[in-house]
Amino acid sequence: MDFLLPQPHRALISGLVPDSPAELAGLQSGDLVLEVNGQPVWLPQQVLSALQASQEPTVKYKVQRGDQVLDFTMTKNEQGLVGVFLGVIYFPENQPFSYYDGVALAQVTAIQPVQYPVTRAPLEALSEIKRIGGYTLVSMGGVFGSIFTTGTVPEGVSGPVGIAQMTGVYLQEGFVALMRFTALLSLSLAVLNVFPFPALDGGRLLFLGIELFRGKPLNSKWEGIIHSLGFIFLLMVILLVTFKDIQRLFQ
Repeated sequence: MDFLLPQPHRALISGLVPDSPAELAGLQSGDLVLEVNGQPVWLPQQVLSALQASQEPTVKYKVQRGDQVLDFTMTKNEQGLVGVFLGVIYFPENQPFSYYDGVALAQVTAIQPVQYPVTRAPLEALSEIKRIGGYTLVSMGGVFGSIFTTGTVPEGVSGPVGIAQMTGVYLQEGFVALMRFTALLSLSLAVLNVFPFPALDGGRLLFLGIELFRGKPLNSKWEGIIHSLGFIFLLMVILLVTFKDIQRLFQ
């Protein structure tokens, strides 16, 4: 059975929050959202708008799953949401493939308002930076280790193409979601820059530490060669990650 798509894209359920109303109702990853409360939808922001526009405690989803059209009714959670992660899948005309808009297909399901006194807020911010920074540092080590040992880029790693896609996804979710993503991205880049690897600032700090420990300067020629090799390796990593991002687009 064929379904006509008057627009070349659909909102796609890319994931479900465990034990959420959507999961309990029977929705699945890969379902295409056709209608919300009888209103046709084509983009994630339209799904969210239709959900928020209804004052009823329940919501009805009409989805396409393979060659079937299914209806689901579920009760909203305390935030007025149902716990689905959304992305966009495009169906270009006269093309033999479809592709996702976004490596990480996501919808912000809830942002909890948290307030701290002025005296405590900086400490909480530093604690969060420490937690995320430590996780990012460990992840960076895993990425470099995987590339060195297997020559492959781990899943979940994105380059400029993937970052641009994710920015577009979070832009659809609103200013707060975009700022949170921008802050996380900035912190990740800062941690990457201080990673003790040649050609990065962290690599230079490592050489300065070795020089301080030895009590005399290192051979500048060999240091330059090591930084050049590190720079070449980083360029190869960027090309590899970018190729994987583009490849993922058309899968």
